[in-house]
Order: sequence, then structure tokens, then C-alpha cells
Amino acid sequence: MDDHLLVMFIAAYLAFFPLSVGALRGLQAPTPTSLELMRSYAATPNQTVRSSVSVVHSYIVPALKVSAAASVVGTVVAEISTGVRGGIGRLPIEYARQITCNRPRSTSPSSAPSPSVWWWPPW
Repeated sequence: MDDHLLVMFIAAYLAFFPLSVGALRGLQAPTPTSLELMRSYAATPNQTVRSSVSVVHSYIVPALKVSAAASVVGTVVAEISTGVRGGIGRLPIEYARQITCNRPRSTSPSSAPSPSVWWWPPW
């Protein structure tokens, strides 16, 4: 199996469940009194479901936020653990290596820390 396909599967898996839970909670959110009101208006089942969809939106938007964050974090972890080259998960490792390995060494006196850094607290 291709590594990129595996990472996409993990991201989709992590995004699916918060969305499905949010949608199900939104569909169960209408109160019995609002459903009884729809029955008193002689609404068809299709109209009742359409009125429930407006409630679903208030549950799906927070679920989208959670699923987006979970899929990005899952993608980064999956790319680091599978060793995919060129992915977003490898960038923190590459940058950390560049920072720790390629630091310029300066021997000039201006690069020494100031005495105020050495003395704390200053009393």
C-alpha cells in the first residue's frame, strides 16, 4: 500500500467520526415539543426532517472544527511514523535538524551574552 494512501486513509478516518457524531446529535436535538408542533401543523415527515436540518447545522460546525484539527494532527503523526518523504509531518523534523546542526559559530566578542543575563536577580 502506498504511504500517501495510508496517510489519507488515517486522516479521513479521524475526520469521519466527529462529523458523524455531530450529525447524529443534531438529528436527535429537536425537542419533543417542537416535533409535536410540527405534527399540529400537519407537516409531512419530509417537512419535519427539513426543519430538523436547521438544528443539525449548529452541531456540525463545531464537529467540523474538531475533525479538521484531528485529521491534521493524525496526518502529521502518520507521516512521521510511516516516514513519508515530503509531507507536512516530516517538515518539523527537517527544520529541527537544520536548527541544531547548521548553526553558525561566531567567536566575536559581540556575540557573547551581556552581563545583565548573568546576574539575576539584580540586587
